[in-house]
Amino acid sequence: MTVYLALLAAMLFLAAVIRPNSSRGGRIGYTIAVGGLLVVIAAVRSVSVGADTLQYVRYYPVIGSIPWANRSELRYESGYFLLNKVLFAVSDDPRLLIVVTSAFTLSVMSWFIYRMSRDVVVSFLLLVLLQVFAQTVTAMRQSIALAIVLLFVPLLLKRKYVWFVLGVLLATQFHATAIVLLVLIPLVRIRFGARTVLLNVAGAGVLFLVAGPLLRLTASNADQYSDYLAAFETSGGKTGVALMAGFYGAVLVAMTVCALQDGPLRAGATSAATFLLHASWLVLPMLALAFASNTYLRLVNYFVPFMIVGVPVAASFVSDRKTRQMVLGGLIAASTVFFLVLSLWRPEWYAVVPYESMWSER
Repeated sequence: MTVYLALLAAMLFLAAVIRPNSSRGGRIGYTIAVGGLLVVIAAVRSVSVGADTLQYVRYYPVIGSIPWANRSELRYESGYFLLNKVLFAVSDDPRLLIVVTSAFTLSVMSWFIYRMSRDVVVSFLLLVLLQVFAQTVTAMRQSIALAIVLLFVPLLLKRKYVWFVLGVLLATQFHATAIVLLVLIPLVRIRFGARTVLLNVAGAGVLFLVAGPLLRLTASNADQYSDYLAAFETSGGKTGVALMAGFYGAVLVAMTVCALQDGPLRAGATSAATFLLHASWLVLPMLALAFASNTYLRLVNYFVPFMIVGVPVAASFVSDRKTRQMVLGGLIAASTVFFLVLSLWRPEWYAVVPYESMWSER
């Protein structure tokens, strides 16, 4: 926990020194500095940090040795298989896999924050506090898939749908669940208002009712993941999911109240803002699915990154500067409590607490 608290303190210190929201140069400098810290912390972590890290480390030499024609023997997508083969040809040390994936995913997320957020300090703090960083070092394949899609989001906002679809299809070569991100496509054409919020809530209710049958249907048709989806240990954690749903729901309500002060947002005039608000609200329907199985928490993790940039965007609609700072300060304080509770109460979810470096393995 000490490392993460020190990281948060470093973010605040660098914000005071660089003042990233004052100039473009400061914004770039802060993004590079904080993004670099995140990459280093993730890259030098022990294999015990991250619930799935050890699994990927163990299979690295296995994938490296298996012929390409036999890749179906393992439940890994072709893109991830190819990545391991290429890296193994460079070095048989699995540390290379950790370094490369950490550098790619966190560099892309840092770029996405720089590109989309209206307050990079708040977004980087939320990246840690809302467990996005923890998810990055835990679900490496899914994080690669998410990072690929994030690279194509600016093209989606320009209505270049074919390119975005190609990006999602590429992402599915690292984690098949990335196909769910196709749901983002229509969001660039829909205005954001109370009605769309109600549709999300209603959609969450419907998904909650059909989550069980949907899980069984998915398990019966997903050869790679059938045993994993049907496993008993993936079916618990409803109290933890309820905690997440309550907190994320409160954040979404706060974002909506801020954004809709002057009425619904048109998709044309503020396409990035409406898109981020829509994408953030998709967290709620995904959490409804997660009540059936913790496996579906992976789907939640695709949309939380949109929240970390959506919070400052929503707050920017508050015209009074003092009120806006109070809103953001309150959300950061509440997110800190959420981070501490989840990290200490459910450390097994991400297995990033306690943090250990690679030097502790010797």
